[in-house]
Amino acid sequence: MLLDVHGQGLSLDEAVRKRVERRLMFALGRFGDRIGWVTVHLIDMNGPRGGVDKLCRVVVEVRGCGRTVVENADSDLIAVIDRVADRVGEAVHRNLDRARRHSGLRDRRALAGRN
Repeated sequence: MLLDVHGQGLSLDEAVRKRVERRLMFALGRFGDRIGWVTVHLIDMNGPRGGVDKLCRVVVEVRGCGRTVVENADSDLIAVIDRVADRVGEAVHRNLDRARRHSGLRDRRALAGRN
């Protein structure tokens, strides 16, 4: 899994990068080689004004399923990273399940057409 982390309006120190990497490996590691790449965008939308302004957007390229995008905002950067990591793991699982069910339906239809 290739992981790319970008920050806009934020200084991303090594601790934040490691946190992102650890949380996404935990959330997506079970999907193994199905994950092509992951891009993380951490954005401070309001700058120094404060408020609910830390946006985390994660884009995951899932082989055979396309892209999964999850984003959320919070005033606490660590909280938003953790929340998005949990949600992206669930979203990828749902998309793979949906693709597997759709594939099984297509296979059953093909078999029914042969008889």
